[in-house]
Amino acid sequence: SVLERFDNELQGPVDQTISSLLGLHRTSKFDHLVHYGGSYYCYLFNRTLSAHVWHHGFKQDPFGAEPGQRLRELLRGGSVVQNLGAIEALCPGAGGFQPENVPFDALVSQISND
Repeated sequence: SVLERFDNELQGPVDQTISSLLGLHRTSKFDHLVHYGGSYYCYLFNRTLSAHVWHHGFKQDPFGAEPGQRLRELLRGGSVVQNLGAIEALCPGAGGFQPENVPFDALVSQISND
């Protein structure tokens, strides 16, 4: 093909092919699919966690002083705090859990419009 000729025959000041400089990928590459599954399940995991936090930490009193204080404490840490302890702190009394046992009750309730 013409693109292959450019890649093989043209020499330039950089050590890259013309197609890579133009952002073109050969059809035999499927790199874009490698991380898709992980990203998708990460989205579902985060949606489940957010439903859990809303249902068990904020739904009863979303504008209350106590839930607001818990949220401020979480946000004070910025994006540095990345553990389930932070989620548990937003939902006192909801019980702790491990990543492999994330409670789906709140997500199911949210999806079914309960």
